[in-house]
Amino acid sequence: MTPHVPRTENGGSNQELDLAAREIVERPDGESSLEWGCVHGRFQPFHNGHLEYVLRAKGRCRHLVVGITNPDPTWIQAEDSSAHRHEPESNPFTYLERTLMIRDSLLDEGLRPQAFSIVPFPIHDPKLCRYY
Repeated sequence: MTPHVPRTENGGSNQELDLAAREIVERPDGESSLEWGCVHGRFQPFHNGHLEYVLRAKGRCRHLVVGITNPDPTWIQAEDSSAHRHEPESNPFTYLERTLMIRDSLLDEGLRPQAFSIVPFPIHDPKLCRYY
């Protein structure tokens, strides 16, 4: 499993974008504006760009649901947008390994376990989402 690499100062992102994001998500009372939020991705592997994406989303809600697409390798389908995403070499980590990478990274960032959930996200068959 690829270890989480600590973020550099500013996370390798544009400082103006960071300031704009803070203005959007911070309320004067310090509370998040939404009860629930949701993000999803393949996370093959979970890298610092993914971490920034998830943390920004978490900053906008009290509880974040992180959906892992292609949780079952038998569900993976070829996509016109990316000729290689369906190949085994592009999906080296299992659902469990990706779950642990994400969980450990978020805990390392100081999030409480109660502040997020990690679930399968069957992107090619959305009607299954209600079962997770």
